[in-house]
Amino acid sequence: MGDLATENDALRLARSGAPVKQTTTGMLCHLEAAMVENALADWDLDQLDFLFIENVGNLVCPSSYDLGEDQRVVLLSVTEGEDKPLKYPTIFNRADVAIVTKADLAVAVEFDWESAYRNIRAVRPGMQVFQLSAKTGVGVEEYLALLAGHLAEARLTTIAGVKSDPNLGMTGTMFVNRLDAGGPPVLRSLPGTAPQSPDDRLRQPFAKCDGCGS
Repeated sequence: MGDLATENDALRLARSGAPVKQTTTGMLCHLEAAMVENALADWDLDQLDFLFIENVGNLVCPSSYDLGEDQRVVLLSVTEGEDKPLKYPTIFNRADVAIVTKADLAVAVEFDWESAYRNIRAVRPGMQVFQLSAKTGVGVEEYLALLAGHLAEARLTTIAGVKSDPNLGMTGTMFVNRLDAGGPPVLRSLPGTAPQSPDDRLRQPFAKCDGCGS
């Protein structure tokens, strides 16, 4: 979680039982890859399916910095208005998915869904858009299904990598979310495993995939 100051958001999220780490940026209006790497230094990323990185909450600075994420999501609240994509096109252009949040307040603020969708797709044609309300649960299952599909796709890619390289010498593989922004996720061998044939390895359980949905 990135903010200029305080650990308020991290403390709130920690009540869910999920591991959370707050990164305060001081005068910076965005996170940088090195900040994320340092914040995760004492975490065992092998135990995670997903690593979510919440950048500092604005639609300008974060658009210009690559954190090595596999998927970038931009959030637009109904209380902000339908024209935000037109005002801040860069972050929508660089995102993979848009989520319109606080959907339960749409009627109260007279939010125009058709206009919002039109503006998003004028800036980023074909972008996948979700309506979501954390309060009512609207859209949550749909977004979780997207994440599940992304994880399954990543694991299939992992299987293909193991199948194509008989010299990896592992019973499973995992994706390492690249924090240097210099290349795609890399395959690492699991510790303490003996070399096997590719077919034998594919029958073994696979390690968790970290960063597949951040």
